Amino acid sequence: MLAFTAALLLAHGQYPLAYQLLAKPGTPGGYLAGTSFGVLLSRDDGASWQYVCDEAIGYPPAAQPVWVVTGSGKLLGGDLTGLYVSTDEGCTWSQHPTFAPPADGGMGPGVADLTSQGGTLYAASAKYGVSNALWRSTDEGATWAQLPVASNALLFTTVRVAPSRPARVYAAAWWFRPDLTAFLFRSDDGGDAFTRVDVTTALPVRGSFRLMAVSPDDPDVLYAAVQTTDPLRSYFVRSADRGDTWTPLFDTEDLLRSAVIAPGGLWVSADSRIFHSTDGVTFAPLASPTRWACIDRLGGHNYACGWPEVDGYAIAELGSSGQLQPLLTWQRISSVAHCPGTHVEATCTPLFSSYIKATLPPSPPLDAGSVSEPVDAGVPPTLVTPAPSGCSTAPTTLAAMALALVAMAWASQRRR
Repeated sequence: MLAFTAALLLAHGQYPLAYQLLAKPGTPGGYLAGTSFGVLLSRDDGASWQYVCDEAIGYPPAAQPVWVVTGSGKLLGGDLTGLYVSTDEGCTWSQHPTFAPPADGGMGPGVADLTSQGGTLYAASAKYGVSNALWRSTDEGATWAQLPVASNALLFTTVRVAPSRPARVYAAAWWFRPDLTAFLFRSDDGGDAFTRVDVTTALPVRGSFRLMAVSPDDPDVLYAAVQTTDPLRSYFVRSADRGDTWTPLFDTEDLLRSAVIAPGGLWVSADSRIFHSTDGVTFAPLASPTRWACIDRLGGHNYACGWPEVDGYAIAELGSSGQLQPLLTWQRISSVAHCPGTHVEATCTPLFSSYIKATLPPSPPLDAGSVSEPVDAGVPPTLVTPAPSGCSTAPTTLAAMALALVAMAWASQRRR
């Protein structure tokens, strides 16, 4: 097993896992799955999947872009190296110049987060050493306008839109020196103007700050995560007043990844578990997944990521009682995407034989998960503050830089 794992890591830089699921509008039974080794596409409700390798798309092998599928079926994937776009269902790809390195050298802003609401797309950047900003597109990503929020001393980690009021746009940002600080940006006109709110002291700890979800019914209610590295701990927090004040709900040693609000409660994914609450106060970890997790909601159904060799699925539909029905397993990857005469066909076909079929491990039979005993999150957790260094009560630059690196890795592994 160790030799097998090493071979996989050498092949693509990361262990093979799925981290995001999207529906493809206009394609009945159509899905896109973001994985650590490229993109998988299905046209038959997950019965089979077609492979587009990251080498053909153009982003680095270790990246995990955040994906959006537009109403016309355009595929957009953003990571710290740029925004990658396909208009022909993954057969050809281009890098959008707005987020790419400039032609005369240097670094481009890249994309830390990408989200869509109706026909409008929003992007955020969070790269050290550049001027970070927020952008908006109203033509499915063909052109992007920078919004009036930019800084070379802030990392814009996430942007979210209130489903019940699309003009309400939130963005989270933070910085790490001389002290750790966190900010919420709020707009009520679709991003034309923003109010900046310093939430540093309103959060339970100082650390990297990112938004997780906005209530589908109340635009003033939103959820976020804040993480510290000394010790490593993540806090899931809620605001009922547009982000002015925050209440801790629970904390964990894992990195918090994504959240879903739907009939039946609130689901929050961490590195290795999914937590569920029916009352917004008491959260219970589900029995599965156990080592890798994400949560997405499509078409009125919840979907969970898992560790295929342990949980029995890469992505499964998650029922209301915790039961799981596999949607994606590695055995269902049937071929390279049908793109004759393209760079995708030439590049990905050899990898399909040598990597997908030869080395990806089979999944064991699925043991449907159930909800375990609840974890009482009704009492605010003991707050953890960064450990002092010498005579100073502020985090050291080294610790802050470590947190920045973790946060950037976090951004590259988002799941919405």
